[in-house]
Amino acid sequence: MSEPKKHHYVPRFYLKNFSTNRKQINLYNFAGDRFITEAGVDGQCYKRKLHAFEPGLEKRLGVMEAAASIVIRSVIDGKALPPRGTKEWLDLLIFLVFQKARTTRSIQSADTMNQFLREQVNKGPEEAPEAFIKEMMEDQTPPLKIIFSSLPQMMFVAADLQMHLLVNETSEQFITGDDPVVSHNLYCEGITYRGVLGWDCRGLQAFLPLSPRHLLMLYDADTYRVTGDPGARHVTTLKDIRDVRCFNTFQALNAHENLYFMDDVNPEFEAFCRDSKARRPQGRTTFVTTKMAKNADGSMEQIVHSFEALLPIRLSPNLIKIRREYSSIPLHKRGAMYRHRLPKNTHPRIGSHVRYEVDDIQLR
Repeated sequence: MSEPKKHHYVPRFYLKNFSTNRKQINLYNFAGDRFITEAGVDGQCYKRKLHAFEPGLEKRLGVMEAAASIVIRSVIDGKALPPRGTKEWLDLLIFLVFQKARTTRSIQSADTMNQFLREQVNKGPEEAPEAFIKEMMEDQTPPLKIIFSSLPQMMFVAADLQMHLLVNETSEQFITGDDPVVSHNLYCEGITYRGVLGWDCRGLQAFLPLSPRHLLMLYDADTYRVTGDPGARHVTTLKDIRDVRCFNTFQALNAHENLYFMDDVNPEFEAFCRDSKARRPQGRTTFVTTKMAKNADGSMEQIVHSFEALLPIRLSPNLIKIRREYSSIPLHKRGAMYRHRLPKNTHPRIGSHVRYEVDDIQLR
């Protein structure tokens, strides 16, 4: 039996949690500035033959999604998370990390990076090895294959994050989007000159709505303290509508093309979507390039640094607070802090005589 040609980058089982009948879903499309009610779930968040670069990948992803769907349904029904270290806990973590990596916006970011590097090679020094230039210009590796090759490392560094379930008991529902896992870093809010959203960054947080009433949060438990419900382990009930609106704004600013929601469209929600459209970043990847610098052996060297900036919203401090021992550390030092120590031979050179002067900064 042949594999289906429609490969979903946000699973249908997930979107059905935001549908009243598990067949149709309401959406807002940013590019067209239009609302569509009762759109077919099957026609959302897919590309033809997206996973065809690796035979059997679509089937393996289906197995992962099936396991995740069982766990997520259990979390929604029971309003509780699986114990840390169990198979169910691991299934949930794997799903979240994979979901962050597999969307069209993630692919677009990889394409943007490849295009930028090709441009740098084209205008690079004449002494650049011809073989390197040829390999760079002719590389046709699918971006998703490159992204997936890094998933084991992502899983390793994400595994120390704490899971927490937010249960929404306000009059508004959680919404989701076509890039539903949102990364943030309350600890590093205000840092704009470097990336602070990597899986290993100190203070990282990740948010994934599971349904209109449930949201999964991953966070750095060494850096933050989260207030939970009395008698419940890693569960917090939200009663302040401002908290729900904050998480919905994250979705609206992070989505690639569409927002998805269960509620009927009303004037207030229309205004929210259009206000969010005006606030959405025009580009998501910042590239910083230095001027060429000469090494002691006469060779020339240049640094290209790319990062995804924090979304233009501050997280409400009502729910999650920075621990006292970390709050005293100056902001300019926080962006260089990581949760895991890399082996010494993987660190960049420290104390080099070469000084790199910034040449250009671009947002794409």
